[in-house]
Amino acid sequence: MQRRLAAIVAADIVGYSRLAQLDEAGALDALRQNQTEIIEPKVKAHEGRIVKFMGDGLLAEFGSVVNAMRFACEMLEATVKAASELPPDRRLRYRIGVNMGDVIVEGDDLFGDGVNIAARLEALAEPDSILLTGLVHEQVKNKLELRFDSLGRRTLKNIAEPVSVYRVALGEGTRALEPVSLDLPQRPSIAVLPFESPGDDEEQRYFSDGITEDIITELSRFRALFVIARTSSFAYRDGGMDVTAIGRELGVRYVLMGSVRRTQHKLRITAQLYEAESGRSIWAIKQDRDPSQLFAMDDEIVQAIVTALPGRIEADWLARGKRKRTDNMVAYDYMLRAWDNLYRNGGTEHRQIAELLHCALELDPGYAQAHALLAFVTVLGWYRNEVPDALDKAYELASQGVALDAEDGWCHFSLGFVCLYRRNYEEAELHYQRAIELNPNDAELLSQFGSFLAYIDRTEEGIEWIRRAMRLNPYRQAWHWHDMGFNFLVARRYEEAVQAFHRVSPPMPFDNCYLAIAHAHLGQPEKAREHAEAMIASRPDSSVQTWLPKEPFRDPATLEHFLEGMRKAGFPERPATKPALAVINGGR
Repeated sequence: MQRRLAAIVAADIVGYSRLAQLDEAGALDALRQNQTEIIEPKVKAHEGRIVKFMGDGLLAEFGSVVNAMRFACEMLEATVKAASELPPDRRLRYRIGVNMGDVIVEGDDLFGDGVNIAARLEALAEPDSILLTGLVHEQVKNKLELRFDSLGRRTLKNIAEPVSVYRVALGEGTRALEPVSLDLPQRPSIAVLPFESPGDDEEQRYFSDGITEDIITELSRFRALFVIARTSSFAYRDGGMDVTAIGRELGVRYVLMGSVRRTQHKLRITAQLYEAESGRSIWAIKQDRDPSQLFAMDDEIVQAIVTALPGRIEADWLARGKRKRTDNMVAYDYMLRAWDNLYRNGGTEHRQIAELLHCALELDPGYAQAHALLAFVTVLGWYRNEVPDALDKAYELASQGVALDAEDGWCHFSLGFVCLYRRNYEEAELHYQRAIELNPNDAELLSQFGSFLAYIDRTEEGIEWIRRAMRLNPYRQAWHWHDMGFNFLVARRYEEAVQAFHRVSPPMPFDNCYLAIAHAHLGQPEKAREHAEAMIASRPDSSVQTWLPKEPFRDPATLEHFLEGMRKAGFPERPATKPALAVINGGR
């Protein structure tokens, strides 16, 4: 094993993942230009060696600690100057740690506390700043024209002894230097900080880090969320900053923090979601588990957190959005209001939903989910016979949504849904399955797939998928119970269908038709008639020949089974009035 004394510089860009999500190609070009035009020449000029670039990070070695400090200051100053013409939220902003110590050499790479301490200092540093150890300070304080601020002794993670830390007091030319608040993305943004794990238990630390990483990965599947990447979130491992400062630095509206604490008899996992601007807590979860099952429960814990978070964030954003003036709304606000209308009214106000989506697309023509939801409500218009070629238009919109974002599960769901009503069952199933592959933790997608399976007479599978959805999301289950009742009705399990539809809360008006059919087939004519009358009262156009024949059952016998139930329940064969409204089975 080869060892040597070296001066080490560790550097990392603050919020690079956020820059990449805003403009991936632009951020990568800026990073490469910074590396080739600033970092590499200055490392060479000061007789150093680049050990490695790590994505947006850098590790460099110098034989002289004076040269290491000169490099760090010149590199930071050049980077700030080069970015000065850019908007604040588009700038590359480094934080840098400098240490001198013993390192282990393995090939071209370096290891050991000499490297680790530099990396820990870099993680503690503010944007556009340099931290150095007391040992480095002693070597350079009389050799470089720099001023230093002492930050005292700091305990660094996994370093046995506290370390004296100094900060370079940089001049006006380098400090664009007061922290800049990044503009918030125009959709919900969240940073998941490393879950705290008190003590020195390495197994427990790996477990808590694993939970954090898995939450970041799974939340990233929800395309409506802007999720800060692991490298940026883990820079805040050592704590010491409040959620408001973290939100400002990373440009996020929400911050998730958590902890893993183990005693002899209990493992407690907690998580809390904060609205960063105000610092208020908007959601929390606490789970106690058997500590002997430490790693076996990882997926279960992550799933419990991930399935709850998007809905909580959505609700908070919607509440804020309802207080906004219309002229201050962004595309996501319109999109969320459209979803909210669909949830509350079951698709009855599809014109209003379409108007909201057109507003979203005017602001952002490339909004994939808006295209997808507009395709869905276009099918509602087809139900009303308002636009004869509406299914073709819906297919075009849904296909455009997938073309804009092929990794969005809801875009694939929408295309699958349209294909179902075009009776292209094979293509529909492919897109439903792709939607679930992209986001297996989205309970709504699982429930919708269960509903699709009823149309192709695979009700046992459908019921199981809906049960999975219910386990994932115990909070908002109205649509799940509706989808479950629909499967039971297709399967001719009438009593279970009745129980399921009665659990739909708030009730959906068109469920009265399904309840009437179920009671009719159970030989309960009075109850069947009661629900038929309720359906006709809410929708005077309701009849055997109105909208149910448009349901895309693959087997004609299944449709006839439904129509027979409507006749037994007392529905008229044709409407007494011109059809005014119709709602299909399905929706988010």
